[in-house]
Amino acid sequence: MNGRITALADRLADNREVLKQSVHLEPDRMVLAGASILTCRGMRADRGVIDECAKILKDNTGALSEYRGMIRVPLMCKMAASGTPEHYIRCVQEIEDLIRHTPKIRHASKIYRILAAMTVQDHSAEQTASETVDRMRALYMDMKNEHPWLTGEEDLPFAALLSASGKSPQKLTDDTEACFSILRNHFKSGNVRQTLSHVLALSDEEPEEKCLRAADLAGELKRIGHRIGTDRESVILGAAALTGVSAPDMAQDIAEADEYLKQKKGFGNISAGTQQRRMFAGLLAICSADPELGGSAVSTAVAVQTAIEIQMQVCMMIMMSTSTAAVTCATSS
Repeated sequence: MNGRITALADRLADNREVLKQSVHLEPDRMVLAGASILTCRGMRADRGVIDECAKILKDNTGALSEYRGMIRVPLMCKMAASGTPEHYIRCVQEIEDLIRHTPKIRHASKIYRILAAMTVQDHSAEQTASETVDRMRALYMDMKNEHPWLTGEEDLPFAALLSASGKSPQKLTDDTEACFSILRNHFKSGNVRQTLSHVLALSDEEPEEKCLRAADLAGELKRIGHRIGTDRESVILGAAALTGVSAPDMAQDIAEADEYLKQKKGFGNISAGTQQRRMFAGLLAICSADPELGGSAVSTAVAVQTAIEIQMQVCMMIMMSTSTAAVTCATSS
């Protein structure tokens, strides 16, 4: 058993329990998303700090604000991780307001604008927020033009992640489309192919190389009985491919993390669900990746940061789709 993985899994479970003490009645999926943010940044959840972040969030937002909705726990964890929670939330609000007044993307749901704003705040150190938002708009419109039926407002945070990378919009678009074409032979779902393409475009590797690594990892996980399904959770395969670690080695780490997490409270097949648990197992494997196994310190760091954003965005998309389905069901009853 990989000692780095078990240590991270223990910390993830511990962080989840600490957060559950502070954020009663919050969806467990979002609590796990928040716990993962702290875990992969090498932090332990501190109830006093989380409670202080909750107070700051309350003081700076309205009672019915989306900031205090489903995104609340991951947002508070990012505030805590920043070390300056009040400054962090104010910066996110300023960026979200900037997005709200940007043509072509202003009509996205506020929850996705907030997610995009958090990504911009966390990853745009090399450029101003305004520059990153402009690039995000350009990239999002390229996505809409290339794949109008696949691209929705939930892709805005992924456009934010790409825009903060520093690569030119044209290079990112070309790389994304090349990956999308290659992945057509390996993944049936158009939505999965598109999101995987966005993630893989963050790497400077040739499209064929990184796409085949992601496809090989999917096949290897299926072979050893730890398949990550074809829905949103499978996007973690893209971040795993960014590490440069070989498919067999990464698959083995994910399988070990999956088996270990299954024994933890809140991670069983019923409580967490197999696919969600395996997504978090993938996250732990990425965060514990050893650059000497095939990647580099740079590629591993990019993969870790990407994986943190991905799991948060995937959890939010699942929550949003579940909420929409519940409303539709209630309306038709």
